[in-house]
Amino acid sequence: MRHLVLGTAGHIDHGKTALVKALTGVDTDRLPEEKARGISIDLGFASLTLPGGERVSIVDVPGHERFLKNMLAGATGMDAVLLVVAADEGVMPQTREHLDVLQLLQVARGMVVITKVDLAEAEWLELVEEEIRQLVQGSFLEHAPVVEVSAVTGQGLDLLRSSLSQILRDVPERDREALPRLPVDRAFAVAGFGTVVTGTLHCGELVVGEKLELVPPAIPVRVRGLEVHGSAVDRAGPGQRVAANLAGVGWGQVERGYVLTWPGFLQPVRTFTASFQLLKGSRPLANGARVRVHVGTAEVMGRAILLDADELAPGAGGHLRFRADRPMAAFPGDRYIVRLSSPVITIGGGTVLDTTLRYRRLDPSGLSRLEALARATPGERLFLELEGSKSPLTLTQLAMRCGRRLPVVERDLGTLAEASQVVVLDDPRAYLAQSVYHRVALNLTGYLHEYFRKRPYKRLCPREETRQRCCPDWDGRTFNALLRLLQADGRVIVHDDGLELPGRLLELDAHARATRERLLQLYGAAGFSPPTINEALAGLGLGEDQLDLVELLVSRDDLVKVGDLIYHGEAVERARQQLLAHFQVKPLLTPGEFRDLLGTSRKYSMPLLAYFDAIRLTRRVGDDRVLYRPDLTGG
Repeated sequence: MRHLVLGTAGHIDHGKTALVKALTGVDTDRLPEEKARGISIDLGFASLTLPGGERVSIVDVPGHERFLKNMLAGATGMDAVLLVVAADEGVMPQTREHLDVLQLLQVARGMVVITKVDLAEAEWLELVEEEIRQLVQGSFLEHAPVVEVSAVTGQGLDLLRSSLSQILRDVPERDREALPRLPVDRAFAVAGFGTVVTGTLHCGELVVGEKLELVPPAIPVRVRGLEVHGSAVDRAGPGQRVAANLAGVGWGQVERGYVLTWPGFLQPVRTFTASFQLLKGSRPLANGARVRVHVGTAEVMGRAILLDADELAPGAGGHLRFRADRPMAAFPGDRYIVRLSSPVITIGGGTVLDTTLRYRRLDPSGLSRLEALARATPGERLFLELEGSKSPLTLTQLAMRCGRRLPVVERDLGTLAEASQVVVLDDPRAYLAQSVYHRVALNLTGYLHEYFRKRPYKRLCPREETRQRCCPDWDGRTFNALLRLLQADGRVIVHDDGLELPGRLLELDAHARATRERLLQLYGAAGFSPPTINEALAGLGLGEDQLDLVELLVSRDDLVKVGDLIYHGEAVERARQQLLAHFQVKPLLTPGEFRDLLGTSRKYSMPLLAYFDAIRLTRRVGDDRVLYRPDLTGG
């Protein structure tokens, strides 16, 4: 059985609530103040089963201009609408504003109902209907049925029901594969049960017992029970009016505008970027204007930053970034309405396109991306998220950004990978758009080429330095996964201590060869009492720019780094031979004996002992040394 949400719209006192009562038997005016004043102030709800079997949740909205924010909270979840016009008054200001709102929210189906026909003559009814046809011309209701009814006599109610069956039969199914989102429009307490929230389940499913979250304050909750049309259910689906009994939160902590959803899925935001359409009858909108935005069931104050122009003329469209005064729950694909802060009138609306990236004003590339997002299917949206990300995204991150369940996202990623549009990193498993991978690869190899051009004697480029320069938004683990992929593609060679370029020949020019000989000669003559590297360079009249050459000589074993000292390779080998010769005579070597063997001071002999410990030639016993492997005494 399909479940659909049908809303009312129209001017105050045009008979919306009476019409709902005539169709369902339910008086949706539940508040004492509504009873006393005879007008709808807040949202009302009822259910209806149509002749075709469709189960309809009716949302009755207030018609007074002062309560338009309540109307907007109900209109956000409508599948179709009954635009109600009273026969005795005809089209009125809120008739027009409500129709503008419905257009901006992209409600695509509905019909016009002329109520109170028992109060009007036939000729007057013809004038009212003509006025309505002029009003809806060019809108989604242009070719919709117009049904005349009387809630008092029952005239036209059967025709209305059958017409609704036909209209609602064409409403597309909502997305069941998406992650659940229930914008809250009411919160109250029920004795013996606790907190209950209600709303129209925008997409996905809710299940009794699952752990969810209320956003924007990120309150963790558990679903104790669910009701649809007053009946308890274990599972609620998209498009249903749902009452959810929640554990873990008091009803006073919940506000209209919160969204019930999966933990971690919907991150509270202070900005979103969106398409925007200014109404033809509106005044111009200047960049930075103070506005009131309605998204989901929330109302948030903030500023509209225009991305295409300094000012929008009435009827013009474009893109804006809304900067809110407080956190809100907004997600790509959400429709929103913009009203001026003063006077409080509806001026336009659009679709949220992005809540993560920041777009610069008058930037063609950013505007092009926004236009692509506006046209994107769910699969295309997935690719655009990958293409716009500076770092790889995990399956969970992509599911959260696209608002879809993990198996669905994984399936779409497989399709993109088969089409060579996506690159997969191994550990952690993460995804990159192929274009991003090539851009990162070119940037990284370009950096390595430039690094080695400036430091020609450097054997390796430090790994962490490369990450910070080329991929500052990547963590170390993900960067290592990228390096493994680049190495598999033959773009880099990865070592534990750094990176090098394939095919790079590290050759010394004549000047470097001469410097090498001078350094080797100096350290060879120094024997077991070598100078520090700075002393050596200064003694040879060389600068610190030759440190890379020293490092290269160390990597080639011409010189050996021993703690903070550097020895000629031949000196280290002589020390090793003398140490082994000692152990052929005695099983133990004291630091003093080793110092005397070398004919040097403790300043130089102790680092060498530590070096031989490190390469596992010797092993420390107290302050003394023994051979790490006694069978090595043969030399």
